Amino acid sequence: MKLRHQDYYEWYIQSCNRCKTCIVGEEGDGDICPSVDLYKMFNFSGGGKSHIALAAIENRIRNWEDIEKSLYSCTFCGACYAACPVTIDLYNLIIDLREVLYDKGRTPPKLKKLGENLLSKDNPYGRKKKFIPPEGVKIYPSEKGKTLFFTGCQARMYEEASSSAKAALEILLEAGTDVMIMKDEPCCGSPVLEAGDYKSFTKNARKVIKEILSTGAEEMVIHCPHGYSTFLLSYELPDNFPEIYLFADYVKKLLDEGKLRFKNPEIRYTFQDPCRISHYMDESDTYYELFEKIDGKSLVKNTLSGKKSYCCGNPFLTPYTDRKLYEFTREKRLNQLSESAEIIVTACPGCQFSLKEGGAEVIDLPVLLKNLIQGG
Repeated sequence: MKLRHQDYYEWYIQSCNRCKTCIVGEEGDGDICPSVDLYKMFNFSGGGKSHIALAAIENRIRNWEDIEKSLYSCTFCGACYAACPVTIDLYNLIIDLREVLYDKGRTPPKLKKLGENLLSKDNPYGRKKKFIPPEGVKIYPSEKGKTLFFTGCQARMYEEASSSAKAALEILLEAGTDVMIMKDEPCCGSPVLEAGDYKSFTKNARKVIKEILSTGAEEMVIHCPHGYSTFLLSYELPDNFPEIYLFADYVKKLLDEGKLRFKNPEIRYTFQDPCRISHYMDESDTYYELFEKIDGKSLVKNTLSGKKSYCCGNPFLTPYTDRKLYEFTREKRLNQLSESAEIIVTACPGCQFSLKEGGAEVIDLPVLLKNLIQGG
């Protein structure tokens, strides 16, 4: 059997010697994989899944039903990918295996529905999308601006994610950014890709690229780490695509240019690293450098941060595949964060939703920053 990205990782898979770094981390001092934490079995780990992939490549799997549980019990946090000493591309490996299950008709019905919704209703969840930006934001296609802010599906469906996107736009306006949003913004398709519906994802990606290019934007700012990493890791972007910035990185740029000023926070808080940034992109320093520029004394850094950070549970997908794993992961992360501070700052709509659902006091990064803006 030929897996979709097999040429990228087949050699690496054969290099896996069950060192278990994908379970205990690079320093061997902690549990980094939520699935193994819960189920205590190697086949639920990144290394276990790499051996499943090798068995698939060598046509040694006789009953795919036997391995479905381990393939769907995964939060896609990428901790295994970040820790792997031979850099196995575990993200695409797991997606490729799920694609096999999808093509065999073994995908859970709720996951299969995500792709159908994406192509027919322009978002995986089939909900109505509506977003009213702050006054001063240009709305494409009636108006055009230099900087496109990609709001993300969550901001167009959920009030709290919408408040974060509005706060981000108010910060960009305060800095004098010529910012616009798309009136009918498409979804990046991340949940559909991770469901294994590669065909729907690629069809949607071609549409998204075309629509973004039509805006004429020179740069694109994204707050949602799922959207940011999906564009950079899973899209085939043309050379004339707008330059992509993570929102926190763009704010740092505006601070360095003297276009923004923030006062010191009057609260002490800890930070939940978004897995997509800390594990997939290895760009967690962006957030901590930003906090340092504002006031490094207000942040109480959790011992499990950066590449060592633990997942929130991923509410975008995990509740559809393994509700028990989602709740277990969320509760474990909440317990870890509560040791640092009562208030948690997030930088991901998924983390915001998950941790707040677990009962935590949560402030999303743009909302925190908006409240700290100094005029003049």
